[in-house]
Amino acid sequence: MQKLPVFRENALGQLVGDIRPNLAKYKEDKPWIEEAFAGRVWSAPSKIDALPDDLLLIPDGQEDHDLENVRRLYEALHGLTLTQASDPRLWTYLSHVTFWSYMRKRWPIERSARGDSLERAYGTVVDRYFLVGDRSRGVTRHGIARLWWAGYTCYVEGQEAGKRLDLAKPLFAKQDVYASFMERAFSKNRTLMQAVLRPLLKRHEGGRPFDVREDVRALAKHLVLVGGVTILDAIDSSHMESIVEAYIEQREAEASSAPA
Repeated sequence: MQKLPVFRENALGQLVGDIRPNLAKYKEDKPWIEEAFAGRVWSAPSKIDALPDDLLLIPDGQEDHDLENVRRLYEALHGLTLTQASDPRLWTYLSHVTFWSYMRKRWPIERSARGDSLERAYGTVVDRYFLVGDRSRGVTRHGIARLWWAGYTCYVEGQEAGKRLDLAKPLFAKQDVYASFMERAFSKNRTLMQAVLRPLLKRHEGGRPFDVREDVRALAKHLVLVGGVTILDAIDSSHMESIVEAYIEQREAEASSAPA
């Protein structure tokens, strides 16, 4: 079977260094990498099976399809090792070549064209198209890597096929929920994150989602504070669930007793 190419290190380094000169290219509807590296060998085959370029659903203006795309990408790349899943050569290739059409719709730099538009557009490209700097944070923001890492975080072994990624439902209910949890250091502990998400899934499926921006941010900050007095990684799943449940109940009680 054909293997998925990835960027060569020197080509990736040049692409990162040329982000500013290439900003206008990130508004083009067709991939431009072949043109940028004309006459040069800029990719190499990986050990990963190639992916169809129509694997991901394209955002249509009303729906980003993040939840479905988590399922599609994670199932297609379920066999990735954590080392492969942190490799900027892989994700940069997918964001610039295989899934360029998806990226242009989901993370267009035109959306950043307000105020200091060049700097905002530059920031969008760095965050969504590359893994630059802190990779542990970068994979949660990269336009394609974030889908795989959400799948990895939420995947529950032993569940029936259609429910293995149910924990992603509350995570992608709103962008604020995803950002509040996945961009925290504790999100790299899959067992802990699944314990955090189970109470949120219960409320999501019960029709009373815990997804108000201020509430989810407050819960995430609360967990960071808990981590300041105890090691989060040492808390067992049932205890973590009870911590989350207690905090949510407290917020709900405060909201119900607040004056109208």
